[in-house]
Amino acid sequence: SLYDKEDKVREAAVKALQVAFATPNAPNKLGQFTKRFLGRITQMTGDVKCSVAAQSVRLISDIFSVDKESKLLDNDKVEESLAKIFDPLPAIRQEAARFFRTFLRSEFQGNQQDTSKINREKLNMVVEFMDCFNIAGGEAAAYVVDAMWDIGSSFLYDWQQVVDAVMAYLSIDSTKDDEESQKDQLTLGIVHGIMMKLNDKPV
Repeated sequence: SLYDKEDKVREAAVKALQVAFATPNAPNKLGQFTKRFLGRITQMTGDVKCSVAAQSVRLISDIFSVDKESKLLDNDKVEESLAKIFDPLPAIRQEAARFFRTFLRSEFQGNQQDTSKINREKLNMVVEFMDCFNIAGGEAAAYVVDAMWDIGSSFLYDWQQVVDAVMAYLSIDSTKDDEESQKDQLTLGIVHGIMMKLNDKPV
């Protein structure tokens, strides 16, 4: 069904797998199946049908959420699905944003640091991710902020980190190399999007 020509059949198959992965001990029960078809599921995050692609991103997120030990998802497949946050279609971006929120929470689970420090580190991780994919310009930053804001990614609402990021940008060392300057520009793009959202203006 994952290879069916009919988009409704493909979407139904993906949704059925979402339900299956919500059952207890799903990774062990579905481990062999997942290893066999994970490549196809990842491929479907770029399906020509928006709803199929969005639901496939959600399925990858579901697998990531429950797969704590067997590590069915390698880093490349996680990153490929997270990168859908740059997709021009809002429905796909939003599912990727939910996955990104889940991913960030897993990275900082049990972390006892100050909340503001964690929020800034999350922002830095988003910037690093954009930089790794050579994402440039304000449009990509707008996509990221718009998608993550709408699903309630609380680290974006931290006004102090916005101020800190702006101050860091204003104190940029002119001798920084191109890579560091690119990250500064990406950070500024994210901050600009956050400030627009905080003022109830479209990004």
